[in-house]
Amino acid sequence: MIFIMIFLIMFTLGGSTGVILGNAVVDVSLHDTYYIIAHFHFILSLGAIIALFLGILFYQDILFTSYSFIPNSNSKNIKFHCYLSYFGINLTFTPMHFLGFNSQPRRIPDFPDYFNSWNILSSIGSGLTIFAFYYLHIHNL
Repeated sequence: MIFIMIFLIMFTLGGSTGVILGNAVVDVSLHDTYYIIAHFHFILSLGAIIALFLGILFYQDILFTSYSFIPNSNSKNIKFHCYLSYFGINLTFTPMHFLGFNSQPRRIPDFPDYFNSWNILSSIGSGLTIFAFYYLHIHNL
């Protein structure tokens, strides 16, 4: 149930950023900025990955009858992974909305120093998400 709620929250957040992009003037000004990247990842990539985890957790007994490499959905490891990955994903992509509003272009490897704090915060969120997947893998061995 936790994964369903996280999927709905993330899809709603991404959808509300898409409504903002529905205005043509705003869309032109935010095109090729980090705002588009955050919008895309909130809806498509992360929503699909959270739904994939939910499907594997729900159908793991049917898919992997002889060996279940993921603990059951009531396990504390799964709940910790779920909360930590949700927090890490939001910490990764929410600052990208602010970077996009401040017109940091995408596909540019160098950026002004005043964008540094948002990019560091986004990197910390990415590290937390990777740690959540690593934690789930290590505690299942």
